[in-house]
Amino acid sequence: MLYQDIPRIYTAIAEWGSCLVYLYILKKENMKSVHFLIGSLFMLAMQSIFLTLTGSVTEILWIPCMMIAAGMMYGFLMVGGNMKPLGAAYCCARAFVLAEFAASLQWQMVSIVQTWGNQSLWVEILITMVIFGGCFTIDIYLEKDLLKQNYLEQMTVKEVAAAAIMAVAIFAFSNLSFLNENAPFASRERADIFSIRTLIDFGGIAILHAYQM
Repeated sequence: MLYQDIPRIYTAIAEWGSCLVYLYILKKENMKSVHFLIGSLFMLAMQSIFLTLTGSVTEILWIPCMMIAAGMMYGFLMVGGNMKPLGAAYCCARAFVLAEFAASLQWQMVSIVQTWGNQSLWVEILITMVIFGGCFTIDIYLEKDLLKQNYLEQMTVKEVAAAAIMAVAIFAFSNLSFLNENAPFASRERADIFSIRTLIDFGGIAILHAYQM
């Protein structure tokens, strides 16, 4: 089987879902309003359309497109959670790494099942629900007692910059290894890269979690 990169629609859903994780932890009461529901669905639609339309861009444009996608996540967190700029930036860095891990793990599982000869769309949807739901639920459980509104309000520029640098480094090692076989941690076999990038993303979550503690 020829291993393809993660379909952009799954990346969009993962980014949207990871933002909801942090909005749930910090502003759970806001999520009950009709305005939030409409805004959230609008964000999902915009993220999905943008990432799908830019799925075939060249490598030079790929990074700016991902920066725009991260900017959309930042806007969603800032507006949806009424967060201050530094707090929203910190949550965005963490949400971005969580989304990368969830998307890479989900597509790795889907690809493995497809190599067994199962091409069913329903199986793919089931895997997506289980992986995304599991990743987001576990993250809420791990962070609900650590991540508080007053913690974000005390954020400094240095702390946010450190989290952002870690997120960018994790993203670079994880994704560039797929785009270029000469990049660090890359492999000529794309099946190997699926495991490598998922482990890198998982390591990123662990590092950011330890940093917060």
